[in-house]
Amino acid sequence: MTQHEIASQPALWRRALREAPALAEELAAPGERMLIIGCGTSAFMAQAIATLREEAGLGETDWAYASELPTAGRYARVVALTRSGTTSEVLDALRAVAPPTRRVVITAVAGMPVADLADATLVIDWADEESVVQTRFPSRRACAPTSKGSGPRSSKPPVTRCCPWSPRSASPWTWPPSAAWIPITRAT
Repeated sequence: MTQHEIASQPALWRRALREAPALAEELAAPGERMLIIGCGTSAFMAQAIATLREEAGLGETDWAYASELPTAGRYARVVALTRSGTTSEVLDALRAVAPPTRRVVITAVAGMPVADLADATLVIDWADEESVVQTRFPSRRACAPTSKGSGPRSSKPPVTRCCPWSPRSASPWTWPPSAAWIPITRAT
């Protein structure tokens, strides 16, 4: 199951790119000061997305662990990443976000408690995992937020900016040695 989910990632990247324009309004939000939060893998994705958003020239973007929500500073928008939609730290953080800050959630599971705390919920259930190893949902989140033209300094599609590697393996069912992974450089 895990190998199948890993092998399915290129198709999911393509789907994320196709759906990115519909998400751009909530995730790109050009000019807005944005905070992206998460726990575990979602926190690492928050960090990556914040970097990509700033590099794309879309506005000041911070990231934080949901349990360490910054008290200083005002954000026009807080984006919460939570695969399950039930992470208690994310729920608590969203409860602490005061209006008029817009609360946006990216999750893989519809109808979870986090949706009740959001102004907008983006469900990408097609990228959810069944295996214990979580690889599909995180990489889909990284592809969408900088999709609005991939930023003013890039003519490349966002997938080349958000995916740190691509397999050179002839078979999608084998895990290639580390020397077989090619870094994809960011367009300048």
